[in-house]
Amino acid sequence: MTLSRKAIDSLKTALAITIAYAIALHMDWEQPRWAAITITLVSLATIGLCTYLMGGKKFEGYWMMSGFATAIIAVDAGLNAEASFEFVMLRLQQTLLGLITYIVVFVFLWPNDGYALFKAVSCKLASIQQQIYRVYRELMHDQLSNADKVQAAHALRM
Repeated sequence: MTLSRKAIDSLKTALAITIAYAIALHMDWEQPRWAAITITLVSLATIGLCTYLMGGKKFEGYWMMSGFATAIIAVDAGLNAEASFEFVMLRLQQTLLGLITYIVVFVFLWPNDGYALFKAVSCKLASIQQQIYRVYRELMHDQLSNADKVQAAHALRM
């Protein structure tokens, strides 16, 4: 019986979370849930793209996460610099544990070669960019704003 790609990815995510929890509990680290949260967020393949495209501004997701992380550190650690440092180091340990566990499980257990998909998406994007270039070049040569060409260029950009 062969498993679907979704089932395999779900099993790998669950295994990575289990291994991360086991390592964190064995090392007696506090709050191993951060490792699990990291694995969960990393396993969502489209979360970075969705965050980036939310507002159409450059680096909006980065700033959103920076503000969120700063608020968590400020609330949990308060004004004590030593507690803040310990909290950040704990968060860093747990995040790195989750990330490393995820990478090891996903690379060595049912590896997924994404080169073909990457190549197809790259070729499609290059084709769209070439079409946009042609439309804009035609608009520049006409010296007039042809409404159809402007709409075509806008549709391609979107």
